[in-house]
This record gives sequence, structure tokens and C-alpha cells, in this order.
Amino acid sequence: MKSFSSKIGVLLPAVFRHMFSPTLTSVAFFGLMCVAALTSTNILIPVGALGTALFSGWFVPKARYQGSRVGSFLYLFVLRWLVPIAIFIIFLDSVNII
Repeated sequence: MKSFSSKIGVLLPAVFRHMFSPTLTSVAFFGLMCVAALTSTNILIPVGALGTALFSGWFVPKARYQGSRVGSFLYLFVLRWLVPIAIFIIFLDSVNII
């Protein structure tokens, strides 16, 4: 017989998939719409990721990224330039601009 935690591990992905599906935008929970859930997943998570990438790429001291010079240079280049561009593209896609 399966334990309780393994049953929950199987059940939770199905619950989250249906909880944030686009069909729930018209369903109200306790008088509140699911707009807050859609706003947080489509806007706030990419904005938070962009802020984290910009802060850690530009404001964290370079001494934190110890290692080889080529490795730390490549890491900082990707973190400063490529990651924000990729997150911005994901953000534009999530709000249906692209």
C-alpha cells in the first residue's frame, strides 16, 4: 500500500494544473476571481526573476563568482546580458504581446 506522501505527490500536480488553467478565469472563490493567480504567474514571477538576475549580475561583487577567469567572465556575461533578455522575452510571451 502506498504511503500518504506518495499519494499527495501524485495528486498535487493534477490539482495545480487545474487550479491555474485558463478555464478558471471565470470561476470565483469566496467572491474573488482567479485574476490574482493569473497575474502572479504571468507578471510577478518573470518580474521577480528579472530583478534577481539584474541584481545578482550587476550589484553582487565579482569576488563572489570565484573560479577561473574565463568561467567567471562567461558566467557574468550570461547573467548580465543573456538571462535578462530571455526573461523579458518570456514575460512578453506570457502577457501575449509576442
